[in-house]
Amino acid sequence: MKKIVHVIDSLQKGGAESLLVSNLKSLDKYENIVITLTAKNDYKSEVSNFDIYCLDYKLASFLSAVKKLKSLLESLKPDVVHSHLFWSNLVLKFATRKPSSLKVFYTNHTMLSFEAFKRIHYVYLEKWANRDHHHLISVSKTVEEDYKKFVTVSNSSVLYNFVPDYFFGKPKSFDRSSGRLKCVAVGTNKYAKNYPFIVNNFTSNLNITLDIYGRDDTESSLQKLVDNRKVNNVRYHGQSDSISEELKKYDLFILGSIYEGQPISALEAMATGMPVLFSDIPVLKEAGGHAAIYFNSHELNDLSSKLESALVGYIDLNTKSQLCFARANELARKEVHISTLEKLYES
Repeated sequence: MKKIVHVIDSLQKGGAESLLVSNLKSLDKYENIVITLTAKNDYKSEVSNFDIYCLDYKLASFLSAVKKLKSLLESLKPDVVHSHLFWSNLVLKFATRKPSSLKVFYTNHTMLSFEAFKRIHYVYLEKWANRDHHHLISVSKTVEEDYKKFVTVSNSSVLYNFVPDYFFGKPKSFDRSSGRLKCVAVGTNKYAKNYPFIVNNFTSNLNITLDIYGRDDTESSLQKLVDNRKVNNVRYHGQSDSISEELKKYDLFILGSIYEGQPISALEAMATGMPVLFSDIPVLKEAGGHAAIYFNSHELNDLSSKLESALVGYIDLNTKSQLCFARANELARKEVHISTLEKLYES
């Protein structure tokens, strides 16, 4: 049985972390081992059957983490090592700069031009770490193109995120006669998600509501944003451990991101058969295709206008629901993701 080592910043709940945990359960033809930079773990029960090592990483101890990882890889002797997220990718690439029989993969989950690469020294560090035997995996074509603007890559693949099977339902039927439109947004409150724009520019029509689910570690909290609204049609619920069930209550999913890698939460909503309303950025257009509804985040009234049009039927949510469900089946089925990943590992 081949051995795979997976390296990630932590197992704190998030998109990349959820994807890795799901992968561990599905890659059962391999012996899977996890190495984290820090000890945070929100998936203890789900990863209890896997060996987990922690590098006790701190920014000031970057070289120490590289040495620890290099030593662990020499001890564990895996056939494949695969990292996720910027710092884990960087630590892995420095630990494996010398070519060997070990296959090295690293996944970029976001557009680094909006994050780490805003600091030029991180671009130089990335270029210095990269080697021809390192294989880049990107969660979307947009993410791949963004990275290649800065770093020359010899080997690369695009592998879309997948949605667990239990999310997949059937296209929703929207009953316009109810006179109400129940909207939902899901995701950690951070700059990229653009929640202040969504909350501040959400329609004042009380028949259109928005519920937000997700972790909030910021100082400008979502709850404060919601409380400051003059119209009481937006609610913040915090993080949910049963989001697949929560999504079934709603008519329309909203994602207004400034940038994304590939939005798992949006694909999950589409898999349930829910229509989606996205900001019109390239990566969301890549995910939503012709199935999604788009609004212009540079026009303050466009979000409200699209919501009002959906409520009264100018936008046919039933048709959009069918298209979104088909799109999720095309992009986000687990068997396609795992099969592609295994082919990469065996190549």
